[in-house]
Amino acid sequence: MRTNSIYSLVKTGMVACFLDPSTTVFGTSDAVRAALDARDSIAPSLLTNAPMMEAMKSVDSEPLWSILDQKGTKFMVHQLLGNAGSVADFDTARKHLQSCRYGMDFQHGVHLNLSIETGDNFIATTLSSILNAAITLRKASAPDAEKQALAATTVHSVSGNLEVQFATSDDEFTSLLKSPFFQSVLA
Repeated sequence: MRTNSIYSLVKTGMVACFLDPSTTVFGTSDAVRAALDARDSIAPSLLTNAPMMEAMKSVDSEPLWSILDQKGTKFMVHQLLGNAGSVADFDTARKHLQSCRYGMDFQHGVHLNLSIETGDNFIATTLSSILNAAITLRKASAPDAEKQALAATTVHSVSGNLEVQFATSDDEFTSLLKSPFFQSVLA
C-alpha cells in the first residue's frame, strides 16, 4: 500500500506492516489500511480522538504499551474470557466496555498492567467476577506452566475499571513462552 509492504499472518487471519525498524502495525487488513491512511493524512488520525489520547497518556511511559478502542476492547475481552465469555452476564457487560490500555515492564521479571474502562462500577465488578471464575476453572485443568501464569495473575475492579496484573520472573516467563498454551495462542 503506497510505499509499505503488508504481510499476511496466515494462521491468524491478520496482517502486519513494518513502518520502521521499531514500529509494527498489525490487525485485520482493513484496520492496518486505515492506520496507514491516518499516518499518511488521508484519514483522521488518533490525535483527533480525545478518549484514545487520554488512554495513551497513562501508558506511554512503559517500555511496551498498547491501547484499544471500544471495538478492539470488546474483541480482546471476549478472547480473554474464552468459554466464560458466553455467559449472559458478559453479554450485558460487553455493551459497557469503552477502551483498554496496558503497559509492560521488563526491569525485574515481566510485569503487565491491563486496565479495561467500563465507566460503571457494577459492570467492572461483574467482569472481575467472571474473569476470576474463568481463571479458577482453567487452573483446574491447565498444564503446570499455565497454572503458574494464572497464579501470577490478579483481577479486581477499581472505580469502573477492570484491572488485571500479571507479574513473574524472567525464568518463569521463558517457561511460559515455550508452553503449548502460549504456542497455541501464537498459532
